[in-house]
Amino acid sequence: MTVSRPHGTLDPIDKIAVAREWHHTMKNIDSFPRRIVGVDGSAPSRAALRWATARSRDDRAPLVVVHVAHEREAGEAVLAEARRFIRAEDPDLAIESLRLEGRVWQVLSAAARAEDTLVIGTDKTGLVRGRVSGALSVQLAMTAPCAVAVIPDFDLGFRRGIVVGIGRPESAPVVATGALAEARRNGAPLTLVHGGCTGHCTDGLDAAEQELAGHDTDLVVRRRVLASAAADALLDAALDKELVVLGRASRAASGAPIGTVTHAVLMNATAPVLLLPPT
Repeated sequence: MTVSRPHGTLDPIDKIAVAREWHHTMKNIDSFPRRIVGVDGSAPSRAALRWATARSRDDRAPLVVVHVAHEREAGEAVLAEARRFIRAEDPDLAIESLRLEGRVWQVLSAAARAEDTLVIGTDKTGLVRGRVSGALSVQLAMTAPCAVAVIPDFDLGFRRGIVVGIGRPESAPVVATGALAEARRNGAPLTLVHGGCTGHCTDGLDAAEQELAGHDTDLVVRRRVLASAAADALLDAALDKELVVLGRASRAASGAPIGTVTHAVLMNATAPVLLLPPT
């Protein structure tokens, strides 16, 4: 089904209200956790679609492809291309496609439920430290009520393993559990990384390993404690890995919606990044 909701000249508050109305309709259509993929026809958005489709083939989560634009014809073409790709990969997957208008981060954030995963592509990659605060991945990390997956256009065919960013011990079990769910897809080894260590730095790692020990798994789990800055440690560790998993606290220590480590990793991704909600 394709749904178009013209927002016209509505102000941002009204646009959020319209998106929430669509969200209520979608909830009635399908109450299962979904993967909502933002598509615009670019190489990063195609990478996001590939990533999301591969996971939905495994767990049968419905896919919702969303194009946010003002030109109807262009939007329909992008959505049609996305539907063709998904059908070629798995003709039995549940698909919804929507063309919406408004600010991309507002529309996507308002459309998602807590149990969904928002998936977007990114062209913010590499080890040059960017600081573009308006990047979509950062905006969604600040506002989305659910997990956010940020996918760069990399060839992941020869990468293996998952890097897990471990910070405070109280958040470590949630991050470890989320990483475990991803690792079980293909038996990927987990590397627990704590960066920026200047003293006793194992409490979070101990909490993560204790959580993993409570699950019936034979996955390989390693730990790394590094003195280099946490973002640098994660980005370097992920250069040959298939995924980075990070947690998102209710608020960063500074009072900002996300911390500087999460911001830096999102802006300089060396692998796909999965940002988990607080619970």
